[in-house]
Amino acid sequence: MYNHRPSRVKLHKRFEERVWKSSETFHQYVHEKVILANRVPIPEDELVEYLIDGIPEASLRDQARIGRIVTKASLLRAFEKVTLKDKGPTGRPGDVEQRQGNKGQRQRPNEKTKGEKKEAASGTTEKRCFNCGQREHTAADCPTKTEGPKCFHCGERGHIAAKCAKKLSAVQSVEASVNKKCVKYTKSVSIDRCALTALIDTGSDICLMCASAYIRLGCPRLERRELRFCGVGTSNNLTMGEFNTKLTIDGHTYPILVRVVPDTLINYELLVGIDFLNLVELTVKPGEVVVNPLQEQVNLHNDLPEILQINLDSNDDDVDVSHVPGPNIEKK
Repeated sequence: MYNHRPSRVKLHKRFEERVWKSSETFHQYVHEKVILANRVPIPEDELVEYLIDGIPEASLRDQARIGRIVTKASLLRAFEKVTLKDKGPTGRPGDVEQRQGNKGQRQRPNEKTKGEKKEAASGTTEKRCFNCGQREHTAADCPTKTEGPKCFHCGERGHIAAKCAKKLSAVQSVEASVNKKCVKYTKSVSIDRCALTALIDTGSDICLMCASAYIRLGCPRLERRELRFCGVGTSNNLTMGEFNTKLTIDGHTYPILVRVVPDTLINYELLVGIDFLNLVELTVKPGEVVVNPLQEQVNLHNDLPEILQINLDSNDDDVDVSHVPGPNIEKK
């Protein structure tokens, strides 16, 4: 008869039970868990720790904590290309049967051989520290852990190989040399004082935003309207929802309808499509694109009021002739 709102305890329990599933991307998991967090609500400084706790594989959780990830955006970047292993018959990741040689015998990957059991019993298994890379101790007992994690790519301290600036710069230089002839028009824009990089795409019918940028905006209220769309080489893509907001570009602010999609579909934070570009004046120059309001809208704001009727008070034109000598000259 009456709709009762779930108690805070139930909402918190539902939030904690939400974990990353192998059937979804990490961005989809974060998006759904952030929505549940907003209903509880969960403080922003605790949300990242809850997101990490929802990762089912202990090794991935340890890597996230070793990398000292403290923001949702950095967490999304770190797990952008990470996928979970499918669960085997026992429900544990990677628990898949394999054949050994030509004997037809099967052995589980987590099952130790007799030799390995002997080594484990005698204590001859080799340890390796994930913090500094040295052997014979673990990360918990690392004598140099106060210096920060060690990058296994460049050997410097303070970052991990996945975030190594030297590695990223090498990849970016290769991409630049391959795509130097391909010019894409991007603009620096802002929504709610949050700076974003937008791709101006006259070939797109709609405006799209990646899920990580949506989370960076603070997850504004999302209308659950799913829209099916297709692109080059893809079909049956589905938006996660949409919201109306204000977009500031080239010093002017405009209303815009933005639809949110997973990060795997677009490489930019915001893709500005033709549904917005039809409402502005777009000027494309070599290496530059300029967005201005339509001239009709400018004229409406700059028009001054005009006087369309002038009334004449008197037709008499009095002239002072008192200084002229002689009555005959005065008459003239």
